[in-house]
Amino acid sequence: LAMSPDGSIAASGDEGDRPCIACWDVAPCTPVSILSGFHALAISRVAFSPQSGEYLASVAATSTMVVWNWRSRQRVYPSLCCGSGGRIFGLAFLSPDDHLSLVACGDTDPYVWFWERGEVSSKAVRRRGAFGRRARRQPTLCAVRCADMCLTGQASGHLYVWHGRNCVKSIKAHRGSLNAIDVSADSVVTGGRDGKIRQWSLALAPGAIFDICDLGACPT
Repeated sequence: LAMSPDGSIAASGDEGDRPCIACWDVAPCTPVSILSGFHALAISRVAFSPQSGEYLASVAATSTMVVWNWRSRQRVYPSLCCGSGGRIFGLAFLSPDDHLSLVACGDTDPYVWFWERGEVSSKAVRRRGAFGRRARRQPTLCAVRCADMCLTGQASGHLYVWHGRNCVKSIKAHRGSLNAIDVSADSVVTGGRDGKIRQWSLALAPGAIFDICDLGACPT
């Protein structure tokens, strides 16, 4: 499930031999666009482009990725995320100005994939994330855009910071896996298997920590 930037449209995906993506007008809860004809088995992730929300990216269980103009129901760009058998856990647009700038992540090497517009042609180029010496290669569970950076959550509980396709920083954020990241206008929030919700500044300075066990909902 994904929400458009203005909160007026929701996108959901189903499963089946030829799964569809439905874009819903939230207020009356009625479908305004149905996207189909490319994916197979099941839709695992959907994401709207930032600001305008004009484009929608989707990933299926077969690791195919598509960028759609969801209003016109046109496929703008199809691609492959990873080899057969890999699961995709995160999908996000990385630029408000370029609908071919994306990131996807999952549990199969190379774990993080970036798309950017080629320098010579207008087509997107898919590249592997470069972990370098700052970070360990491992399953990546979520990915979001944060200003000119990309943030990913790792199975080890680390928060990785990326510039372009290069990992430039690693922060130990949680014990156990880091399962979710959300970015707002003034902060970053992460959630982990340790039952902690952590708040960070946009510069990733640590802030408040909340323990959901205090609410009687301890993780198992």
